[in-house]
Amino acid sequence: ITQPRPLQLAEQLNAPSTTTGQFIDQTAQLSRWLHQAEQRRRGDDWEGAIALFTKVWQRTGNPAVANNLAASLMQLGRWSEAEKILAKALQRAPGDQDLQQNLRVAQQLAKK
Repeated sequence: ITQPRPLQLAEQLNAPSTTTGQFIDQTAQLSRWLHQAEQRRRGDDWEGAIALFTKVWQRTGNPAVANNLAASLMQLGRWSEAEKILAKALQRAPGDQDLQQNLRVAQQLAKK
């Protein structure tokens, strides 16, 4: 599982007209969600982790978050959902070997 840095996430926020205070608040919220998602993942609460990773992925488009989201989906056998997330993430980070590997796995398991 790859953890993006908070600044990296903040740079990817989809909010062009954000004030400094809003930016700091949003960055803090993203960090909280990531921390909570990791706690849920470690506790095998895959649905909880998916919900939180989804929030961060939708707001940032961060490929590392997409990878964590897809890995959580795969834990529940949701192969085609994971495949779609990974394919989108690869558009942003085409050379990412972790994304490529997980996409291959999701595609293979989706066929079974």
